Amino acid sequence: MTVGSCTACDGRYSWTKNGEKLNWNATRISRPDPSVGSIEITDANEQNVGYYQCFVTGKYGVAMSDVAQLVMGVLDEFIGGETVTHYEATRYHKLSLPCKAPRSVPDAEYFWSQQTSSSSTDFIPIQLDSRLQVDQQGHARPASAVCPSYEFCSNFRLVCFNRILYSIV
Repeated sequence: MTVGSCTACDGRYSWTKNGEKLNWNATRISRPDPSVGSIEITDANEQNVGYYQCFVTGKYGVAMSDVAQLVMGVLDEFIGGETVTHYEATRYHKLSLPCKAPRSVPDAEYFWSQQTSSSSTDFIPIQLDSRLQVDQQGHARPASAVCPSYEFCSNFRLVCFNRILYSIV
C-alpha cells in the first residue's frame, strides 16, 4: 500500500511520522524508488497508524507535503465464529447472555438484537426496558419472570461495529 507520493525536480527526501523522523528500520516501511519520495507500507498494522509528511530539501530550501493520515480498521471475528450457544431460561432464575466483543480498532460499539421471526435472517436492535437490561460489561440480562416466553427470549445476537467495520454474531 502506498501511503504517500512525494516528487520534486531535485532534492533529498525525508519523511516524518507523528512529527518525528520516520524510522526506516521499522518493518513494513520502504521506499521502492529512492529517486522519488513515495513510501510503501506492506501488510500495515496498528503500529503504522499515524500522520505522515514528506519533506524535500533542495538548493532553494525545504518544501513539505500535506500531512497524510493512515487509519486502520480492525474488527476480529467473534470467538467461536458463527457458533450458536443455547441458554435455557427458567422462571425466576437469572439468565445472563455474555458479551464477548471481539478486538476492535477503533474501539467497538455494540448492541443486542433479536431475530424478527424464527425463519428470518433479519435482526432488529432490542429496546432496553424492564424486560431486558444490559450491564456495564455489556451482558444482556433478560428479566427472569418473562423469559419463558419464546417470542421474547429467543435468538439474541450481539452486533459489533466500529466507525470503519461491522460484524454480527
